[in-house]
Amino acid sequence: MGKQTTLSTFEELFYDFERRDLKEQVQKYYPRTKLRETTANELTKSIKAWLQYSGFDVERVNTQGNYSNKLKRYVYSGSTKGAADLSATIYGMTVKIEVKAGRDKPRPAQLERQKSIQKSGGFYIFVYNFDDFICKITDVIDEIKDRFCYKKE
Repeated sequence: MGKQTTLSTFEELFYDFERRDLKEQVQKYYPRTKLRETTANELTKSIKAWLQYSGFDVERVNTQGNYSNKLKRYVYSGSTKGAADLSATIYGMTVKIEVKAGRDKPRPAQLERQKSIQKSGGFYIFVYNFDDFICKITDVIDEIKDRFCYKKE
């Protein structure tokens, strides 16, 4: 058997986490959540699952507009330009996570938003795969703990 990835290892932990409050006879029928990183959407779901598992508050931010058949035009969402895909609160600090997949690169509005969030004391990170996320979020958590004198484990 080949080397197990960080994501596949976490997938097993998350499966147990999701079933923790279910009755024993129901647990074996609980569907397994598949965590992947092939697309930006799959990677976003996997990152959100990790943050929930870790006990942090996280929400997905819908920044995509839609085409209105009634208006016969594209209607932009009401979100701020450059808003990240995920917004998390980690030990009371704002952490924005923009997920990029493939050749996707940060847009100018996202880089401006990153500067604004960081200037106000928050964090805004770009992640390209699950291992990249784990490295960056670990650094963010360590910095938050350093700022507020949390005991490191």
